[in-house]
Amino acid sequence: MRYKKCEICGKKSEQNDTVIVEDTLYCNGCFEKVFEEKELLNDKKVIREIDPTVCYNCKNDNGSEELSKLSVYPICPECKKAIDKRVLPDWVKLFIAGTVAVIIFGFLWNLRFFKAYEHIHAANTNYVIGNYENASRFMSLAVDEVPEVDDIKVMAGFFKGIDLLAKDSCTEALLLFEKYKQAIPTKVNLNWFIIQARAGSCFNNKDYKGFLYACNEYLAIDSTQAQSWAGVASAYSCLYVDTKNEDYKIQTIAFLTKAKSLDSISTVMKEYLNLIEYRIYSKQIITREEFKKQFPTGWSKI
Repeated sequence: MRYKKCEICGKKSEQNDTVIVEDTLYCNGCFEKVFEEKELLNDKKVIREIDPTVCYNCKNDNGSEELSKLSVYPICPECKKAIDKRVLPDWVKLFIAGTVAVIIFGFLWNLRFFKAYEHIHAANTNYVIGNYENASRFMSLAVDEVPEVDDIKVMAGFFKGIDLLAKDSCTEALLLFEKYKQAIPTKVNLNWFIIQARAGSCFNNKDYKGFLYACNEYLAIDSTQAQSWAGVASAYSCLYVDTKNEDYKIQTIAFLTKAKSLDSISTVMKEYLNLIEYRIYSKQIITREEFKKQFPTGWSKI
């Protein structure tokens, strides 16, 4: 675990308990005192510090050694394995294995196949540590080396789609997933990614009925995860704010309650549920990024 010194009071705090506002580092206590009026943060650059040695998901302390990252969040190997089981479908692993076999065979008669193999290896390594931008870039370089290998083009499209999804460019990601869907074995179900992209695209385009439909599709696939129920709650809350229909608020609270019964402890879920609660209370629709910027320590109506 790492510690940072507050530039206001001079005391050391855990890095995860510090905030940077316009290049000045505050402990949580000083931050709350200085910016008691949240309007003071308007137009200011606010960064919540993240300790790279503490798992963002399970909070395990890794001492002085930095953990790998999933997007911008440090993640321990155990949590990464659990996430991979949900995120990386089996067809990707099989596809990669088959493609590598083609590459190795091709290397026997052409050096460019070996270069493509190196790029694929680099792409997979970056994917594992959560650097989707580099994963997509290296896979595209592999395509440049052996453009005749269609499987690599499919993988490049898939990795690019994941990168776009992580960057909230959901409409573009959806187009890529749909484009390459037919090239993937029919027994493979890409609905998880497609629905995620469709939900994000609908939200970004203020199509809240489409957002609700996509979230319900996701819930039908996996009702064991709090995220599934929270997604539907989020969609209902958007409809409530947009239409002022109290029935949507009732549905929001019902799905929120179910989500909390499954997970009200993890940091990610606590932030997401808090955002939805803020939405139905304030009757404002803002993104997660905007919410974190306005309420770096969370929102409370008290």
